[in-house]
This record gives sequence, structure tokens and C-alpha cells, in this order.
Amino acid sequence: MLSSSAKKLLCAVLLVSCPVVRAEEQVEEKLRRLADQVAEIARKEEGIKDRISLLKKRTTLSELTVSKLKKEKESRSAELDAIRKEIGLIESRENGINEYFKARMKFQYLLGFLSEYRLISSATSTEDLRQAGFYINMLTERDRKHLEGLAALKRDKREKESECSSKIAEIEKIEADSASEKKILAEEIRQTRDLLEKLSKNSDTARTALEESLENARKMEIYFRDADFKKKVEMYGKNILIFKGKLPPPLRGRVAQGFGDYIHPKFRTKLPHPGIDIEAPLGSPVSAVFEGEVVYSGWLSGYGYAVILAHPGGVFSLASHLDRVDVSLGEVVRGGQRIGTSGGDPTRDYSGIYFELRQGKDPVDPAGWIREK
Repeated sequence: MLSSSAKKLLCAVLLVSCPVVRAEEQVEEKLRRLADQVAEIARKEEGIKDRISLLKKRTTLSELTVSKLKKEKESRSAELDAIRKEIGLIESRENGINEYFKARMKFQYLLGFLSEYRLISSATSTEDLRQAGFYINMLTERDRKHLEGLAALKRDKREKESECSSKIAEIEKIEADSASEKKILAEEIRQTRDLLEKLSKNSDTARTALEESLENARKMEIYFRDADFKKKVEMYGKNILIFKGKLPPPLRGRVAQGFGDYIHPKFRTKLPHPGIDIEAPLGSPVSAVFEGEVVYSGWLSGYGYAVILAHPGGVFSLASHLDRVDVSLGEVVRGGQRIGTSGGDPTRDYSGIYFELRQGKDPVDPAGWIREK
């Protein structure tokens, strides 16, 4: 049984210690919330920047298309002008032939419509008859060829002219559509930039709030006497998104299987693969790619021994198929700190690890986050 004075002392200790614990939890929760807010804005900024880049590429492509169509239109227009000149020459030839036929008809009218028969009937010998027939046939054949050739040439030119006119109309429509699309893209870029500017202001506000909260946390007494609390405070002061593309690899080795679905070499079945397989000698050190808190440590069904880290910025990393785990649940680790050693996947006949990154719930390709060797 506790004495009356001991009970009073115990109550006093509880009254003093409970608010401290609650304050610590509240500070951690606030820091986590602000860090997630900064990360969420950063993710949106990144997505908007990607959209602006895509819109710029579409605008450039549209401009190139308009330029190409303009050149094609000029070429077609020149071709059309050339065809029109050819048609003009044909019409001149046609007029000449028409004049020729008019003259012939006039001469034939003067001689009479039966002049050919008179020519034949006036022949006094077989030779004269043969020459007369040859002359009439030659004249008729020549006239026929002239007329047919002229008609065919005019028909071809009319078809070409129609083709060129249709092509120019088509090009003008595409050109107009491209110009319209360019205006739409320009407006989308303007709106997207306005949104980016607004997000940038929100980001500045969120970052300022986070910095103020970090400074307040660094002034707390518990910050100086509790190493774990201090690590968590400093962890929330960093954002993994800023280091995207610059993270160190979790294991020095060869990427045996990249991100994305693959066909299992042994069972020949298609399997999802939202991470990468890194091959390395058994027992090689496996490190954290960034500061984070251990939210899982131990045996994980289907993954073997695994470590899951929650990084500031809403990103999680998983290192599995470990031979040994060197960190415990709730521990805060720094970037580059060893979290275990490599083991292997018995179904894949190799030693190494399986590594995965998730932005929120969505798996992302680690290749875009880890720096090249």
C-alpha cells in the first residue's frame, strides 16, 4: 500500500508527465500534417509543371504542323498555277485547231460536201484512186488523233486542277484547325500557369508554417533530452520530393528486373512487378534511400524479411528478401543508414533484394528517383 504522501507524489508526476506526452504527440502530428501538406502541394506543382511541358510540346508540334502545311500549300498552289498555264497552252492549241477546222469546213463548203467523193470519182487510174483514198484517210486520222488527244489532255488537266483545289481546301482546313488548337493550348497554358502561381503561394505559406513549427519544436525541452523526438523533428524538416532523381541506391548491384509486369522465367506466367529486383552478393549492406520512420520490420508473407520506411513527403519505401533486419519498428533512420543485409528470392534463383517505392498508395518506378551510378 502506498502512503498518502507517495500517492500525492505519484499524482503530481502523472499530472506533469501526461501533458508533456500529449504535447509531444501533438507536435509530431502537426509536423506530419504540415509536411504532408507541403508534399501534396509539391506533387501538384510537379504534375502541373509536367502538364505545362506537355502543352508546350503540343504547341511546338502544332506550329511545326502549320509550318509544314503552309509549305505544302505553297507547293500545291505553285503546281496548280503550272497546271493552269498548261491548260492555257492547251486552250491556245485548241483554238488553233478550231481555226484549222473552220478553214477546212469553209473550204469544204466551197467545194461542196461531196468533194471527197468527187476526188475519188475523178480518179483516172488505180494509182490516182489509191492516192486519193490514202490522202482522205490520212487527213481523217490526223484530225481524229488531234481531237482525241486534245480532249484527253484537257480532261487530265481538269482532274489535276480539281485534285489540287481539293488538296488546298483540305490544307486550309487543317491549318485553321491547327491555329484554333494553338489558341486553345495557349489559353490552357495561361490557366495552368495561374494555377501553378496560386499553388506556389500556398506552398510558400505551408513551408513557412512548417518552418515555424519546426523552430518551435526545436525550442521544446523534450527536443534536447529525447533523441528519438529530435530525429523525428529533423526528419519532418526534409522532403524526399526535393531529392527526386538524386536518392542513393538501397543496394550496390545490378538491376535484374525493372519496374513493370513481367513473365516469370520459370513458371511462364505474367506477374505484377511494382518495383525492381537488385542482384548483389548475399549479405551485402542494404541502406535507407532517405530519412524515414520504420513502420514495418520483420517477416512479411510473400516478401520474406522486409523493412518499410515512411519518408516525409508521403513516400514509402520497401526493401524485402533481406537476409537480416537491423532496424526496429518506430525507429527513425537517416538516409544511407544500414537497415539490413541482402538475401534473395528462392523462386528467382538469385541473391539480392526486391525494392519498391510508393507515392501515397501508388507504386512509382524507382528509376526516376534513384540517381545513376
